[in-house]
Amino acid sequence: MVFFTQGTGFPEALLEANPAAFLRYELGSLVDTGVVTDEAWAGYLRALSGPDAMYGMCEDYRAGATIDLVHDEADNGRKIFCPIMILWGNRNPVWSRFVMLDIWKRYADSVAGKGLDAGHYLAEEVPDQVLSELLSFHGEK
Repeated sequence: MVFFTQGTGFPEALLEANPAAFLRYELGSLVDTGVVTDEAWAGYLRALSGPDAMYGMCEDYRAGATIDLVHDEADNGRKIFCPIMILWGNRNPVWSRFVMLDIWKRYADSVAGKGLDAGHYLAEEVPDQVLSELLSFHGEK
């Protein structure tokens, strides 16, 4: 994560040099095992190969490490008032360091969700579970 937050230009230049290699690293064994379809892989590659795509991605990480913190402080404890659902992959080592629902309860009044048996790409890894959770959250079966 720290890599993406470095000054404008440096991470983008490295990522833009070979977006396919970046995606292959990110997806790791998922691509090799066929969990992510060739069609989805091509879609990810198209999206990240577009003009300013890597810049936008890195800006999101940079904001999370800078201005987002300022905005959180300026909110002065105000919370999101509508119900929110949080889903994450239990096999993603990043999320294992956090108690996700507790974190989001600091920012919202009504928080639901859970970890799924997946890594980073929930929609590709466990699409039926994601759909089931979404439908349940919205009161459908």
